[in-house]
Amino acid sequence: MKAFANRNARTLEEAIAVAREVLEDGRAVSFAAGGTDLLQLVKDRIVNRPSLGQPGSDAPDVLVNLKTVDGLNRVTSREGGTARAAEGGVVIGGLITLAALSRHPLIPYALT
Repeated sequence: MKAFANRNARTLEEAIAVAREVLEDGRAVSFAAGGTDLLQLVKDRIVNRPSLGQPGSDAPDVLVNLKTVDGLNRVTSREGGTARAAEGGVVIGGLITLAALSRHPLIPYALT
């Protein structure tokens, strides 16, 4: 398996900045949120990640970990976090698990 650098982003802005820097440097970048599937694909040389100016590469040069981005594993109300505010809708973070989502107290209010 090709060696790659791992970067833990704390914010979405930081993740985007890292990706931009890597791509502008002519290297390949991938994002992971957990990463077990991606790492297996890289190991098996199935994944093909594009770089700026290159049609593709065998594996990413830099892997940006999104699991460390604060807030992506949360459900929040668009209007402040209370059950009544959920009537205005909720924002579901991309890293929340289905189990956590099914137990979240805002979801019943948002779906009624």
